[in-house]
Amino acid sequence: MRIGELAKLTNCHVETIRYYHNAGLLFKARKMANGYGDYSKKHLAHLRLIRSAKDLGFTQKEMIELVSLANSREESCDKVHSLTERQLVNVMARISALEEIKSALTILLKSCENNALDECPALTELLGEPTPE
Repeated sequence: MRIGELAKLTNCHVETIRYYHNAGLLFKARKMANGYGDYSKKHLAHLRLIRSAKDLGFTQKEMIELVSLANSREESCDKVHSLTERQLVNVMARISALEEIKSALTILLKSCENNALDECPALTELLGEPTPE
């Protein structure tokens, strides 16, 4: 299949597929006599893996490792488990950080509600200035 068909099947831009080639995430297609790339079902599977891993927040380095594990299959489950476990810990830490941001934004938002002051208390807080009393 040509790159355009691969792009449609994976809901991925052609330029993104080329980027994945250049980044070492996806192996190059075999060239046909007319100069076009000939992409296989293996390209399709790898691209789907890359897109899924990207959606789950894996880094490019981790995605390269996942593609490599998909090719080898030896001891892959333990390694995928380790990568996935580490990613879950990272996601949980980001969720915690986002909860802190949510709390801070909620406090800022409440400081603006029914504000009778000439100055915005939320802006004053963001500027790090003392709140007028």
